[in-house]
Amino acid sequence: MLPVGRKYPYKLYYPFEGSAIASFERSTLPEHAGRCVAVMRIKRFLDSDPIREVPAPNDWVYPVDALRPREGELAFTIAYGKVRPCAVDVNHKFESRKAFKILFDNEEMYGPPRET
Repeated sequence: MLPVGRKYPYKLYYPFEGSAIASFERSTLPEHAGRCVAVMRIKRFLDSDPIREVPAPNDWVYPVDALRPREGELAFTIAYGKVRPCAVDVNHKFESRKAFKILFDNEEMYGPPRET
């Protein structure tokens, strides 16, 4: 989702639509070292609703190739003008952080997930 417009209120732009199976997992990225950060990985796309590009609602140039979802790869977004992985730091206060914190609580109780 990308803001479309420089002043509030702004409209969010989603450069792709379709359906995919995704998972949230502990980030192993160096910039997240020592923190409880979950990232989103695209597992597979659904044939019944394939991923397709949505035209931009304005004349801005968006880095759609860098944002394009790919099976087996992390999902990306734009934050502060840079393409970054979709990530959630569960120690920051936000509405649904408790749901993400369960990932890390379960890891403490049951150990890290096994590769499938």
